[in-house]
Amino acid sequence: MLRRLPYASAPLVALLSICANSPQRAHAAATQVGVEYFGPGSVLVTFDTQPNGASIPNGTLLGSLYSQWGLTFGPTNWASDWAGIPTSLPNTATSGGPPGGPIDCYFPDGVFAVGAYGFDFVLRVFDKNGTLLGNIGHTDGTIGIYGGSQELGFLGIASADPICHAQFGLYYDQQTAFGFEIDDLRIVPGGVTPVQQETWGHLKTLYRSGATTQDK
Repeated sequence: MLRRLPYASAPLVALLSICANSPQRAHAAATQVGVEYFGPGSVLVTFDTQPNGASIPNGTLLGSLYSQWGLTFGPTNWASDWAGIPTSLPNTATSGGPPGGPIDCYFPDGVFAVGAYGFDFVLRVFDKNGTLLGNIGHTDGTIGIYGGSQELGFLGIASADPICHAQFGLYYDQQTAFGFEIDDLRIVPGGVTPVQQETWGHLKTLYRSGATTQDK
């Protein structure tokens, strides 16, 4: 399923510089973020239904399935109902080849943050020129899916420079026998900058102080 979460009530400033036509400029630091970062205004992709609500059958190539939301996938990326560690059922996203090959997410208009759940995996994000903006990983320290509650992890990266390509890959080259997947992909689209992306804690602080985004 792909759905846009409710926007915060304060007006949001539109993205001034997108992947297709933004001028070359110095790269701002990319930072690792948790799932709580993806609050109001973010987009959730569970790989269970299409944007129109129709179910996604096992084996469906993801390709341009979500293109109306500014998201496309690599040619070997597909929805699978064989889920080693799912966070929503029935589907996860996986790669059909080479074994354990990457899951590539492309954002023609650019996004300011991307993240997903997985196990023993890495996340790399790139700008429109293919320049690496950030590279992080998660593992419980062992190959496979037998690490209990420590196995599942969330990887997310936020960047002030638009992210145009996010690649999820294997943490260990030897783990191909255990499969490879991500689930519950989250995105902060181009109209919501990291500075404007409000967490619930921040919103409560603003409410208690009587301040609003317009006051800042």
